[in-house]
Amino acid sequence: MGGLGKTTVAQLVYNDERVKICFEYRMWVWVDFDISKILKDIIEYQSEMKYDITLSLNLLESRFREFLAGKKFLLVLDDVWNDDYMKWAPLKNILNQGGMGSKVLVTSRIDKVSDVMGTLQPPYRLGNLAELECRSLFNKIAFEQSGNLSSQRRSELESIGEEIVRKCQHLPLAVEVMVGLLRGKGDVQEWQRILKNDIWDAESCSQIFPALKLSFDHLSSHLKQCYAFCSIFPKAYIFDKKELVKLWVAEGFVLSNSNHQLESAEETGSQYFDNLLVRSFFQPLDVDQKERYLMHDFIHNLARHVSRPYFYQVEDVNDISYPFHFRHASVLCKEVEQPLINILQSKSKRRLRTILVPNDYLKDLKLQTLHNMFNTMTYIRVLDLSSTKILELPQSIQKLKLLRHLDLSKTEIRRLPDSLFNLYNLQTLKLLGCPWLFELPKDLSKLINLQHLELDDMFWHKITILPPGMGKLTRLRNLHVFHTSSDQEGYGNEELKDMVHLTGTLRITKIENAANNAREAKLNQKESIDKLVLEWSDRSDAEPEDRVSAEETMLEELQPHSNLKHLQICNYRGTRFPVWMKDGLLQNLVTVSLKHCTNCRVLLLGRDNQPIMCSYEDLLELKIICCPKLSALPDIFAPQKLEISGCELLTALPVPEFSQRLQHLALDAYLHALYIHDCKHLVSLFKEEAAAAAPLEHLTSLKLLSIQSCPELVRLPAEGLGVKLECLMIGCCPNLEYLGPVDVLKRLSSLKDLYIEDCPKLKCLPEEGVPPSLVHLVIQGCPLLMEQCRKEGGGGSDWTKIKDIPDLEIDSINDHTLALPHESSQPTPSSSSRPWYRHFGCFTVMCLEVKLDALQDSARCPESFVYVVKQFQQ
Repeated sequence: MGGLGKTTVAQLVYNDERVKICFEYRMWVWVDFDISKILKDIIEYQSEMKYDITLSLNLLESRFREFLAGKKFLLVLDDVWNDDYMKWAPLKNILNQGGMGSKVLVTSRIDKVSDVMGTLQPPYRLGNLAELECRSLFNKIAFEQSGNLSSQRRSELESIGEEIVRKCQHLPLAVEVMVGLLRGKGDVQEWQRILKNDIWDAESCSQIFPALKLSFDHLSSHLKQCYAFCSIFPKAYIFDKKELVKLWVAEGFVLSNSNHQLESAEETGSQYFDNLLVRSFFQPLDVDQKERYLMHDFIHNLARHVSRPYFYQVEDVNDISYPFHFRHASVLCKEVEQPLINILQSKSKRRLRTILVPNDYLKDLKLQTLHNMFNTMTYIRVLDLSSTKILELPQSIQKLKLLRHLDLSKTEIRRLPDSLFNLYNLQTLKLLGCPWLFELPKDLSKLINLQHLELDDMFWHKITILPPGMGKLTRLRNLHVFHTSSDQEGYGNEELKDMVHLTGTLRITKIENAANNAREAKLNQKESIDKLVLEWSDRSDAEPEDRVSAEETMLEELQPHSNLKHLQICNYRGTRFPVWMKDGLLQNLVTVSLKHCTNCRVLLLGRDNQPIMCSYEDLLELKIICCPKLSALPDIFAPQKLEISGCELLTALPVPEFSQRLQHLALDAYLHALYIHDCKHLVSLFKEEAAAAAPLEHLTSLKLLSIQSCPELVRLPAEGLGVKLECLMIGCCPNLEYLGPVDVLKRLSSLKDLYIEDCPKLKCLPEEGVPPSLVHLVIQGCPLLMEQCRKEGGGGSDWTKIKDIPDLEIDSINDHTLALPHESSQPTPSSSSRPWYRHFGCFTVMCLEVKLDALQDSARCPESFVYVVKQFQQ
C-alpha cells in the first residue's frame, strides 16, 4: 500500500551517520524500470556529470565499472514496480561487480519484488501506524503554533482530531495531508466541517483518496491551478522548485500586485509552492544537498483526476483521442514527431498554452513540423523542445507573440534565428547543453522582458564577445560574463548600471578598458550577486606608474554589495588592494582568490590595524596565486582552506590561535621546512583540482616536514612527498591509516631521518620500503606498525624493509621521542647517544609555520627544545 512511509524510512537509513561511514559511495535512484536509465542515473549520481540517455548498455556498463567496480556502495532503488526476473537479472549481474559489502535497498508495494531480487532477508513490511502514534503525529504538527489556544479550545480540537485520524485509517500520508490542512487553524466549527464532510463516506478506490480530495477542495483557486499543472509531469518526476515556479509564472498562474511585477511574481510563486509543500502535496527529498521535491503517486493521481480535461499527458505515440478542451499537454513518448502532428490535427490546436517533453530521450523533430506548430499554436505560453535533434528554428517562430518560456536545451542548434527577438514577452530562454552554439545574436537586447538566459558555464567561459547593449535587459537575472570594451558602443561598464536584478556569478573582464567609467557599473547596488570575478587582461609588459594608479582607482570604484560571498581578482597591477577589502564592508565574504596580482605587497583585512572590525575571521577559503611581492598574510583570519603558490616573499602562515580550523592546505615549492601542528580539523594535504593534485611533491626545496596532532588526518597525499625531503616526523595522528603509495618513501632519495609516533591505526610501511639513504628510524606508540616491524619470532612482514637501517628505534615504552614530555619527564636519548633534536641541525631552515604546538611553555619543554624552536621562529 502507498502512503505508509516506505521512502521516508529509506531516507532515514540512507542519511544515518552509521550508514554513511560504512560505504564509499551512496546513490539514490527513482526507478522507472529501464536498465539503461537506471545505470545512467547511478553513474550521474556518483560522478555528478550528465550522460546522454542514448548511450549503449555496453558503454554504460563500462562507465559503471570505471566508477564503481570493486567499490563498496549503497544503492537505493525507490518505488520499484517491476517484478519480471528476466529484466532484473542483467542489472543484478552489473551491480555484483561492486565491492564486498555493497548493499541495495529497495522500496516497493509488491511483495514479489523481494523474491525476484533474491534478498537475503524477508522484506520489512510497513503497516498502518498505531492509533496512539497517529494521534501523536497529528497533534505534534497541528498544534505546533498554537500558543494562543486556551486549554479548553485545544482539548476540543484534539477530540475532533482523534476522529479525523480514524477517518484517515491511520495512514501516515493521509494524516500528514489532513494536518497540513488544519495546522494553525483554531476554529472548532471549521474542524467539525472537515470531520463531517460527505467525502469520507463516498466510495473510493483508495483509502487515502477522501483525505487528499478534501485537502484539495480547501485550496485557493490559484493554488488549485498550480497543483493541477503538475499533473502533466510523469510519475516520480523530480521537481526543481525554481524551475516549476518559472513555469507557473509563464502560464500566468501567479498573481502579483507589486510594481516590480516579474520579480514579485517569482517570490509569490515560491510562496505558492511552500503552501503546497506544507500541505504535503510535495515531499522534500532528503538524499543529497540539492533542493528537490517529489510528488507521491497518490498526490499525482489526484492531480490528474482534478485537472481533466484541461491538462493532458500523451503517453501513446498513436493517441488521437485528445479532450476537446485541453490547453496544456506533455508528450511522454520516446518519439514526439507523430504525437505533435496528431495534436496539430486536433480541434484544440489553436487553444494550446503548453507543450512539454519532460524526458531525456533524444527525439527527432523535423523543421516542417516546427513550422506548422509555430503557424498554428499562436497562443502558446510555454514551449519545451529540449532533447530534440533540431539544428535550427524556422523564422516563423516570431508568430508566437505570447511565448514566455522557451526551452532549447540539449539540442544541436547552431544559431538562433533573428526573428526570435520579436518575442517581446519571452521571460525564459534555456540553452543548456547546446554544444554547437558558440555565440548569441546581436539583437538579443530586444528581448526587454527576458529574465532568465540559461547557458552552461562552458559557454560563458568560451564566448569572447556578447551582443551590444546588454544593459537594455534590465530584468535579466543571470549574466555570468561581461566583456568590457572602450572602442565599441554598448560594451562599457554603464551597461551594467540598471541591471539591478543580476544574481549568482558575474565575471567582468578586460577591466583596463573601463578607466573612465568603472563606477558606472554600480556593483554596490547589485545585492543578489554572490560571486564576483574582476579580471584584467594578462599583460607581460611592465605598466607605467600612471597606469598602475588608474588600476587602483578602477578597483576602488568596483566596490561590490556587502552581500557578496566570493571574490576573485585576477591580473591586477596595482600596488595595493582597495579600501573596501579592509574596512569591514564585506560582512558575508566566504572565499577570496587573488591571482597574478604581481605588484601588491600587503593584504590587509581590517581597518587601521584593527582587523577585528571586519568579518574576515569567518573567511573559509583564501587562495593566493602568483603574487610575488606579497610579503605577509593578514594578522587575524582563520581559514578552513588555504592555498598559496608563487609567493616567494611569503614566509609565515596564520598565527597559531587562528590555524585551528585549517582543513586543506596547499603550498608551492619555496619552502625548506613545513610544520603542520595542532590542526584539529585538517583532513587532507592535497588540492581537489586534478590539475594541481600533488602539492607536497611539488615542494622541491622542502627538507623537513613535521605533522603533529592532526586527529582528522587519514592519509598523506597519494601523489607523494617532496623529493629532497631529509627529515619526516609524524606524530599524534590517531586516524592516520597509511603513508601513501607503495613507493612514497622509497623515492625520497635524500631521506635520513624518519619519526613515526602515536599513530595507532597505521598498519604497515609502504610496500617498497624505505630508501637506502635512511640512517635513523624511530617508531613508537604505533602497535600495529610495530608488530609488523618486530625482529623477534622470525620477524614481522616489514622487518626486511628496515633491518639494514644503521640507527633503529622501535619501542613500545611510552617515552615519546617526538611528543612533548610531561613536567616530570625528560627526553630520552636515542641509542646512539646523540641529542634527541639533532635532526634539526642538518640544514639551514627557512621555516613556514602552521603551529608550533605551544612550545613556548617552558614548564613543559626542555630548555634546549625551546631554544631550537626560538631559532626557527627567528
